[in-house]
Amino acid sequence: MALKDLALTKSGDLYVGPDGDFRIIDSVRQALQIKLHWLKGEWVFNKDMGTPYLQEIFQKNPNLTLIEKILKEQILSVNGVDEITSFELSRDTKSRILSCKFEVNSTEGEIESEVNLKIG
Repeated sequence: MALKDLALTKSGDLYVGPDGDFRIIDSVRQALQIKLHWLKGEWVFNKDMGTPYLQEIFQKNPNLTLIEKILKEQILSVNGVDEITSFELSRDTKSRILSCKFEVNSTEGEIESEVNLKIG
């Protein structure tokens, strides 16, 4: 059975539709987005949670192999994710954007997602 969750906006607020209702979505997809946008050290109750963007990813000369390993570990740590079937990492040095496109097999079926993060 697929787990459901209340939808969030891109900024992390609860989504309220034009009719004033909340929207229900697949929770694995949203959990992936939350996991990959959560900075390590950001949550006061557990400084070890989150993705180590500031500590290991947003560096002057980034190690793309290490970044790929870290992001894949984060994706696979989400409850309901069984395997990564596709993964593409790119960075645009001019716009300072790190992009991660991926597909996973999950308890909710195949999920395709993308995360774009502005560096600095």
